[in-house]
Amino acid sequence: MKQNKRKFNLSDRPLFGAFLLIASNALAVAIVVILNRFVLLTAQISSRLLLLGLIIFALIVLIMNLLFLATYINRKRIFKILFISCQVIFLVIASVGVFSYYRIEAMINGSLDQNLQSQSTYVVVRKNTTATLNAASTVGLIESSTAFESSVSAALTKLGYSAKLVQESSYANLLNALLDGSVDLAILPENYETTLTADASFYRQIVVVDTIVLSSSTASTSAILSKPFTLAIFGTNDGLPDSIMLVTFNPNTLKVTITSVPRDSYVPITCDNNRLDKLNHSATTYGLSCTIDTIQNMLDIKIDYYADVNFNAVVALVDALGGLEVEVDHEIIGDYSPDKSKEPLHTVVVPAGKNVLTGEQVLTFVRERYSYAEGDFARQKNQQYVLQLLVAKLMSLSDINTLTSVLGVASDNVNTSLSQADLLSLMSFGLEQTKKYSSILPGISAFRIEQSRVTGVGDAASAYSPAQGSYAAVVYVYKQAIIDTHTFITQNLRDVPALNDEKTFAFDSSAPYSPKLYYSDYYDDRSFQWE
Repeated sequence: MKQNKRKFNLSDRPLFGAFLLIASNALAVAIVVILNRFVLLTAQISSRLLLLGLIIFALIVLIMNLLFLATYINRKRIFKILFISCQVIFLVIASVGVFSYYRIEAMINGSLDQNLQSQSTYVVVRKNTTATLNAASTVGLIESSTAFESSVSAALTKLGYSAKLVQESSYANLLNALLDGSVDLAILPENYETTLTADASFYRQIVVVDTIVLSSSTASTSAILSKPFTLAIFGTNDGLPDSIMLVTFNPNTLKVTITSVPRDSYVPITCDNNRLDKLNHSATTYGLSCTIDTIQNMLDIKIDYYADVNFNAVVALVDALGGLEVEVDHEIIGDYSPDKSKEPLHTVVVPAGKNVLTGEQVLTFVRERYSYAEGDFARQKNQQYVLQLLVAKLMSLSDINTLTSVLGVASDNVNTSLSQADLLSLMSFGLEQTKKYSSILPGISAFRIEQSRVTGVGDAASAYSPAQGSYAAVVYVYKQAIIDTHTFITQNLRDVPALNDEKTFAFDSSAPYSPKLYYSDYYDDRSFQWE
């Protein structure tokens, strides 16, 4: 009689079950580590809730281990079905969860810079001739700090140029020196064609021979919720900060201040021997670290963190969020191109009223100033308004796909000195506060937000810009506005708020807020000294 061979079944093998069990336990350990890391970073989950969650999770893992024993000791079919089903379901869910966490973590880390660091790109140019360049070539650069000169020298050495550096007092002089042969090479900002004023024929006479990248950084180590802090937000366009906002946050009082600083403020540039120039031109040669230093010196404050957001990020971020509901008082028509060198500008229309706007429409709205009687002040006010709308929508996110899309945009377009721990702490703290007061205050209304701006005279005002090498439109900042802004910001940075002794209060809802104007001395008159 022929003996029947028993059919091989993988699920009957204890080794197969042990493999499933080991994989599940490994994922369980990973989940506990992730949960522990999240709790340590945010410190916002109550210990009772955390303990309950860990007990339930431990029971699930224990049941799966007991099912393994029941399956391969008793060998009953019902236990085998239960064990394998539970293992597969757990492995799929846990794998997706762990993968999603590390994917989000990688995206966050992709947009973070643990130090206050900025990079500036420069080009090495020469005259458009057949002259041979060698290690002895002379290199011209803008008159600058010793640190900048040393960084340029080190970068040139890596490129094979042990050249003599020749400093010029302005870019106009530097360009002339290059054309008349006084220097063989010149160091210019990467975006020199848009930031420097020169005859169009000049650009046809030079060629780029090399590129150098210089970095500067200042460590930022404070725990973000341990005390009040100041965050500088830069909206950059063509490498220059077109929008500058200072946000202070006091976690003890839940008060937030937003202060706009005119990009055209004519102020002493700290890393350019305090020569007067437009504030955003500080980034032309020295990067955002110089802009930060200049603002700190100007307002006598400390900037703890920064975020650099390019204009394309605004478009991508709003689109990733599915649009942004914005109220606009009149129709605005502008233009936009993600890359002017490759794509022509196209018309963008922003309709009047409350509408859900696309990223291009939101960017057009926050850049508009010419159709407003208040000019640049209206633009700054709109930028602060949109910033609040973005924060409110980001804090309301619950869909993982939208969150990953937003983080993907951030990793490509945002550079910040906030650490991952800082971001998670802020997000968790914000969600906790909004939830706590949700029954009486909608959205981010749990936080008291106050707005201001640095004022000055800018209508038809012009002054010489060393960075640009010609006269440029500037804002002469009021000395009293500087003092008031300093007070406005520092009052919110106190651990214990000072008593406000003002006895009177008046408010007219029909009159829109407008900043004070001062008919006094200006900050750049060099007579201004902090007490």
